[in-house]
Amino acid sequence: MDSNAKYATVVSPTIKVISGKVIVWGGIDINNTSMTSGSIYDPSTNTWTAMSITNAPAITYTVYMSPQAGITNDNKLILWSTSQRIGGVFDPSTNSWITISTTNSPSTRYNSVSAWTGSQFIIWGGCTTDSGYGSCSGGNLTDGAMYDPTTDTWTAMSNTNAPVAGASVCNTWTGSKLFIWGGTNFSAGQTSGALFDPSTNSWMTLPTSTLSTSHLSSPTYMIGSKVLVTQSVGSSPSELSFYDPATNTWSKIDAHYGVPPRSGHTMVQQGAGFIVWGGEYGLRLY
Repeated sequence: MDSNAKYATVVSPTIKVISGKVIVWGGIDINNTSMTSGSIYDPSTNTWTAMSITNAPAITYTVYMSPQAGITNDNKLILWSTSQRIGGVFDPSTNSWITISTTNSPSTRYNSVSAWTGSQFIIWGGCTTDSGYGSCSGGNLTDGAMYDPTTDTWTAMSNTNAPVAGASVCNTWTGSKLFIWGGTNFSAGQTSGALFDPSTNSWMTLPTSTLSTSHLSSPTYMIGSKVLVTQSVGSSPSELSFYDPATNTWSKIDAHYGVPPRSGHTMVQQGAGFIVWGGEYGLRLY
């Protein structure tokens, strides 16, 4: 690889692939200093190109905290720091940044959820108090806003029928709606959730789940047309459940002979199934 690849020692940068090129921005250097620079790697030429820093957002990275990031339909990178309420849109084709407006943007928060809808960038939920280790310790938030990069404007999300918990929720983008389930409001773990439809700016409460306990930040994925919610920690056997947005129903997966409960694991889709690897449970490593 090109000797100008200066990001080999950076911790927790934002990394996205856009139009076949790898965008690497920010992170922590070997002196534990937050970086506000980046590079673009082109595998077809095995070369790096420095990203412009003009109008780039001065986002502070930590080992446990990175900005929310998304890719627009016209291949631009959106970065938004929910703790600093600053952000920018980077266009790789022109190597330039545009500053994101803060008018009507979401309030300062940590551990929030984000999603690109196809036309808007959603920031929702989280908490007002950060534990310092990338998780929440108080101040439940169940509001949010949608950012439109074509107009550089934010629109508040409806709170009607929004989920009770905004912190440590299970979440994924279904292709047309934002799925939220579980999490905590710091009074109790929740076993409820909702779907957010950005086209109508409305929430639909999910039916009662087949999952018996609340899940905190459990890995959640789209497998085909269904949402898979996994159990990150808990008593054996693990709980796995599918939610079908088309029928608004849950179906439980028999995991008695499946994956033991764990957290911090890697999970990827493989065809019509999925692969689970690694993680920990208590003092046990997998």
